[in-house]
Amino acid sequence: MLAGAARSAAGVRRGPEREAIAHVLAQTGRNRVRSARLLKTSYRALLYKIKEIGLDRG
Repeated sequence: MLAGAARSAAGVRRGPEREAIAHVLAQTGRNRVRSARLLKTSYRALLYKIKEIGLDRG
């Protein structure tokens, strides 16, 4: 039961983050280097987040 609650909480936290990353990727034409700069994060961190939240699937 706690595992499901933890997954739900993680999903809630990732919602706005996912939207922000998706928005910036769309804004930059999916240019990940420019997106990382706009998000003020490292390129590697952005790649990790893209994969983690499932935006790497097209």
